[in-house]
Amino acid sequence: MTNINTQEVIENLKIEIKLFKNEQVKAQATVDFGLFKLKGFVIRQKDGKNWVNPPSIPTHGKYLRVFFTEDKQLWNAIQEKILRLYDEKSVDVAIKDIDNRFA
Repeated sequence: MTNINTQEVIENLKIEIKLFKNEQVKAQATVDFGLFKLKGFVIRQKDGKNWVNPPSIPTHGKYLRVFFTEDKQLWNAIQEKILRLYDEKSVDVAIKDIDNRFA
């Protein structure tokens, strides 16, 4: 396995968040790794907690992940960045909604 600088990888990621008005699926993220973009990271909510599911496809009644890294620290950092950006975008949208109500 190649030694990578997790912090450097995370700093260079570009993430786009698309919000949904859905109780369980809150948003979808596209992650630009520089050499390639991967669409389909899903932000879900259950019992008041948000988490990130990597892109996956249905097969034989189950879902098969199409993105996987054996580096748990890297995966945790990717999830944290996606969730942080999701939270920021959610707050921005909520503020705009409030502003529009009083405009």
